[in-house]
Amino acid sequence: MADHQAMRARHEIVRWMTLWHRFLVFSPSYELARKSRMGELTGVEVLPADFETVLRVYDDLGPVRFNEFSEWWQPIRFQQFGFAGDKRPSVERIGMVHDGGDVPLSELENALRGYHSRTWTEQGQPAALIAAIPLGLPKSQIMRQIGQLLDDMPSVDPIERRAMNARYSLHGSKLHRDSVVKYHDVLQAKSVYSTKPLWRIGIIAQLSYTYTNLIKQSEDRIGSLVQRTKLKELTSRAFKRGHMIAENAARGIFPSYENCPHAMALDLDRVEQQRQRKVAERRQRRAN
Repeated sequence: MADHQAMRARHEIVRWMTLWHRFLVFSPSYELARKSRMGELTGVEVLPADFETVLRVYDDLGPVRFNEFSEWWQPIRFQQFGFAGDKRPSVERIGMVHDGGDVPLSELENALRGYHSRTWTEQGQPAALIAAIPLGLPKSQIMRQIGQLLDDMPSVDPIERRAMNARYSLHGSKLHRDSVVKYHDVLQAKSVYSTKPLWRIGIIAQLSYTYTNLIKQSEDRIGSLVQRTKLKELTSRAFKRGHMIAENAARGIFPSYENCPHAMALDLDRVEQQRQRKVAERRQRRAN
């Protein structure tokens, strides 16, 4: 039960981190930081007053423009977020040498590389002791010697404590993930359908089940003025919250739609151009 709950908690963290990545894509401040680090600023850009903070976050979390989530998450999940890994640490068998037999060294090297690149990483890269255990000894003697080896090792904090020292963590617990997803979907819909009115954006983003159904079920499929106005207001609020979440994310605060004093204006055309390029690259990879 405890292992199951731990795995659910880890999966929930990954879901939140997926959203952090998505919102950083929308952040104009984060894009300015990327341009700065890539030497692409022309000198005419207006920079936020807290640009140094955004630069520090960018240096820690890295680019997101064309990166898939896994490409962004894998290199930073342990050091920056204190992620405990996809699986709980466990004792693993790496290889075995036989009495009187010759085992190619390459086999042991490959097994160790496999453990290091897969299992060790999946388990959160815990400090691990690699030892040779002679199987011909009595089990009690083996356990006693292993115990002595462990006693001689320097103390190591449990991997679960890593999150306590993480540089970045989720901000508070007031926001429901489903709501944050809807705020993102409104930003995404507006970037793709930039000329559509806000109430249409609300329908595309499925922001309100009630008003979307009322409008779709109306005879002319545009609903009443009251319905459209109400959905427009809901969409406008969701859009503004999504904007603030994106800009706060660029400052290492996520998820929060509290007012970001130095937020920059969204550039949805840029985001849509990036999306189209990613789609084209995926199609190209599939074709190859």
